[in-house]
Amino acid sequence: MWLPYKGIWGKLFVSPAHHQLHHSTDPAHFNCNMGASLAIWDWLAGSLRMPSRERPRLAFGAAGHAHDPHGAMGLIVDPAVNAFKALIALRVPARPQV
Repeated sequence: MWLPYKGIWGKLFVSPAHHQLHHSTDPAHFNCNMGASLAIWDWLAGSLRMPSRERPRLAFGAAGHAHDPHGAMGLIVDPAVNAFKALIALRVPARPQV
């Protein structure tokens, strides 16, 4: 169901239309509308994409995942592994001894 919240309401709350943009396969919609119910965090972070009044033609899906990105692996294990990898990548090499 395409139900867009417009104006200030669309910047504060996530509508069904916001959520559909979040699941869109269009690269213009990648990494947008991450909030579950509050859009204000996306608005402040610059990741808010406001839905249009008219429903656009959208395709949905997630590619490149070996498992369900909304399951336990995608919600718990993957973020922890990715955070650990990012910390390892930031590790400063030890200074050579003189």
